[in-house]
Amino acid sequence: MSGAWGTRLGPALQERDFALLWLALVGMGVSMQMLEVAIGWQVYSNHHSALDLGWIGLAEFLPMFALALPAGHVADRLPRRLVLAFSLVLSVGVGGGLVALSVAGVRAVAPFLGFALAAGTAYAIGTPAARALPAVLVPSRLLESAMTLRSIATQSSQVVGPALQVSLANGVSLEYQTAGSSEDPPLLMIMGYATQLIAWPCEFCAQLARGGRFVISFDNRDCGLSSKLEGEGAPIEQVIAAASGGDYANARELAAYTLSDMSDDALGLLSALGIERAHVLGASMGGMIAQTCAIEHPERLLTLTSIMSSTGERTVGQPTAEALQALLAPRPADRDGYIATAERVLLWRSKRYPELEEARALAAESYDRCFYPEGVSRQLAAMIASPARVDALRELQTPTLVIHGLDDTLIDPSGGRRTAELVPNARLLLLEDMGHDRPRPLWLALCEAILEHTS
Repeated sequence: MSGAWGTRLGPALQERDFALLWLALVGMGVSMQMLEVAIGWQVYSNHHSALDLGWIGLAEFLPMFALALPAGHVADRLPRRLVLAFSLVLSVGVGGGLVALSVAGVRAVAPFLGFALAAGTAYAIGTPAARALPAVLVPSRLLESAMTLRSIATQSSQVVGPALQVSLANGVSLEYQTAGSSEDPPLLMIMGYATQLIAWPCEFCAQLARGGRFVISFDNRDCGLSSKLEGEGAPIEQVIAAASGGDYANARELAAYTLSDMSDDALGLLSALGIERAHVLGASMGGMIAQTCAIEHPERLLTLTSIMSSTGERTVGQPTAEALQALLAPRPADRDGYIATAERVLLWRSKRYPELEEARALAAESYDRCFYPEGVSRQLAAMIASPARVDALRELQTPTLVIHGLDDTLIDPSGGRRTAELVPNARLLLLEDMGHDRPRPLWLALCEAILEHTS
């Protein structure tokens, strides 16, 4: 690594051998973080046991403790490059073994404990050698730069490794982001129909994080940078016909997936992050997914927050004809045309705070990040193929907050009112000057309500 990039990142990267080592350290760190997350997720998805997840964590940690001194001794006695290479080969073996277990459908905890120990052993053996190598690869005048870059590689991999896409047991990969400290109570935020995680403004998430929440957001399947289920499911017209006739069993067969599958994705992300229970918040379709999480897996939720959503009943929460037409109309494939159609959102946004420029900026960012209109109809089919949740919501015992804007013409406020009416002891917050959006002037009120509910 030479030239301008090497100079900007650090003069030690001008040295070829150190540059190769540094790239290896980054790759090793990221891969080890991903392996540790994957092993924990696989075990938890098989047994839904926090105890088993704890054993996996212990197995990954024990080698670091037990081999701290022996590994340093080995790095001093044997060629360090050879020791580091051995640890990398062992890591590859762990990854291959984990793939083999998954393909074979193995559910027993013991094999995963063995691979967790092996992953921890690989990291414990390779770390002392990796830390010592820079001193012999660069001249003394570049040693300070080399050590700084080595530290950057280690710290970056600890952040980037888990932040890369998480692959779930059902084959779906989810792109996610976090804000705040993982030591704080987790708050999983589920985005709505055909909308990427970037629609949660960074400052909005930061406000919740400053309130003491570990905020987790993600792209739903068929949206953003998460998995695309190309070619799956029947045409949307067939799903609509089956659901309209009350044949939800057939509608579910025809749809590529349902809200239940999407709720499993959300809870699978929590499991991949080693989180047993969390506060779950959803907006619009995300509220429907969050409700499904609470209905089907109440043991995983600390609280439920349903924002500008509904119950699935056709008699409440219905859009105006104009808003529905604008929502379902295809958007242009060219960037300028796509951004121009952001004006459609004015139909359902706050009348007092329309924030059109913000809507255009989000449209531009969304287009540049991932333009994928093919996934829109499959997400729509998931909602249509999922029956109303009336009876299940009546039985729900999860502490629930329902928030709805009175200006909402996309999901009428009657949807929020009905949700709060059905869920025992639910709290209903109706906000003036809020439509099917989250205008900045209302962030304080929204965050205060969410933080109070999740306290």
